[in-house]
Amino acid sequence: MNRRRLVGAVAAGAGVALYPGDASAVVDEELAARVRPFLDRALAAGSPSVVCGVVSGARRHVAGASQEGPAPDGRTVFQLGSIGKTLTATALARAGCRRLHRRYERKADHFLAFTSIACTFICYRRLTK
Repeated sequence: MNRRRLVGAVAAGAGVALYPGDASAVVDEELAARVRPFLDRALAAGSPSVVCGVVSGARRHVAGASQEGPAPDGRTVFQLGSIGKTLTATALARAGCRRLHRRYERKADHFLAFTSIACTFICYRRLTK
């Protein structure tokens, strides 16, 4: 699978995760129906498997699809590989951080956000070894 297909599949998953609206107000079947076209699109793009999760408060919904074998679920472990930048950008976008307008502008919130994300990735790498 080439990089463009992988990024497309991740973008589809991120698009669903950033889908506007309150996931807690939607019935699980309706949410699954909304997520399914994105999962099918990722499989059609050549991804071997794809999983999407929506979290709202204490509720969470996980949907997965696979071309071969069992569909991934909320307990499936994926190797992050080169999608770390995409995950970081998505997390920062969700946190409300935007690109700095001035080259030397620094804010404590940005530093803390990057430090938190870096610690998460380091812990994940150490736990998976």
